[in-house]
Amino acid sequence: MLIFLMIMMIMTFITSITLSLGQSIRITKLEEKLKSK
Repeated sequence: MLIFLMIMMIMTFITSITLSLGQSIRITKLEEKLKSK
């Protein structure tokens, strides 16, 4: 049971990191588009 909880916590941690990274990449791309205009 403890191992299962550990895996779940790690998975949620990884997903949150990937989501935050994806958002930052999207923001930088939007800034580049605005600057090019």
